Amino acid sequence: MLGDKHTEWTKEAQEVLFIQNHPYDCSNSDILLCSTRVNKFQGTGSRLFFLGRCLTEALNTGRAVVLSEELMSTHEMLRPFKPWGNCSIQDIKLNMKISRTKRYFPMDAPSLTKSSEMPAVGALYPRRYSERGYWWWKAQEITYALRPTSETFEFLKKNFKDIPLGDTAVFQIRRTDKTQGCAIIYGNGLFKEKNKHKDFFTGKNSGIKCKKEATAPRLWEFMEALEKFSTDGPKSIQVVTDDSQISVEISSVSKRGYEFLKPDPAPKRIPDKVCTRTLIMN
Repeated sequence: MLGDKHTEWTKEAQEVLFIQNHPYDCSNSDILLCSTRVNKFQGTGSRLFFLGRCLTEALNTGRAVVLSEELMSTHEMLRPFKPWGNCSIQDIKLNMKISRTKRYFPMDAPSLTKSSEMPAVGALYPRRYSERGYWWWKAQEITYALRPTSETFEFLKKNFKDIPLGDTAVFQIRRTDKTQGCAIIYGNGLFKEKNKHKDFFTGKNSGIKCKKEATAPRLWEFMEALEKFSTDGPKSIQVVTDDSQISVEISSVSKRGYEFLKPDPAPKRIPDKVCTRTLIMN
């Protein structure tokens, strides 16, 4: 089964990531000091998307990842999850040999390349897994980055005891600005910020980076991908989406042997650099 093969691939990738980031002697091992700096406002998902590249760069260069302390809110964000490795800033200070530590900025990395799978922001994956595709590898990065601590795992078990997590597939169906762009979703109106004496435009004349970044797969495409993995797969499906019309799609595929849980609404993204504003002209 395709699902069995992917399970073995995942086990292999997770073991490789663990070994790479848990060297025997951190004071003498080569380190990738990964910057937690961000160039714009980013939520949890966006930060993880970029930070995951550090795990890939570490594999490609034979180094162990250490997250910088430039933005401590990133460390707080990761606190419910296991550390990525056993090396630290203190280990770097124990051995200041210049060639041992490489600084890496995941948002500005020259190693990023455009691809048909990720044309908007560039793709990066380990050379050894290049034939398995970008999105397969991105799933491995996030799986490793978000390994729950025992406390987090117990919290999840307690709060989802009536919905066995192993029997539930979660689809995040991102639409609105991500698939259509700011101009269509937010318009081209002139906005005035409430607390500052500045005016802003949204849309194509604003300078705000909010381009169409991807296509918008339909729900049935998610379903077809799920059914390829195993005949003994999840029984329930949780849809997280910013599409208010998702119920129409759910009703069209609900006869395929799955129980759809109540959709969980995901908020529309506020455009970069846009705070609370009052519309004064359209």
